[in-house]
Amino acid sequence: MITAFIAALLILALGVAAKGAIAHGLVILGAWLTKNILLLGFLRTPTGKRTMSAVKQGAQRHLVGDKPRIGYRMANRLPQLRRSLARRQP
Repeated sequence: MITAFIAALLILALGVAAKGAIAHGLVILGAWLTKNILLLGFLRTPTGKRTMSAVKQGAQRHLVGDKPRIGYRMANRLPQLRRSLARRQP
């Protein structure tokens, strides 16, 4: 009888823990999606474009050796990435 009672409490505790884990996962997923949508919306504004340009130029200034060439190539690919992201969003 006592063993069944302990088992029932253990099953109840595991159920509460699983429900809490799923709820936390959903909240984190919702926050992540919201952040990405807001970030994409910000980057489409003139202020966001200026910010992106400043970040890109600052990153290129810190590259040394052969890396500036790689940074320049990546900077040239960013507009293509931005256009492909714009096509995916309604």
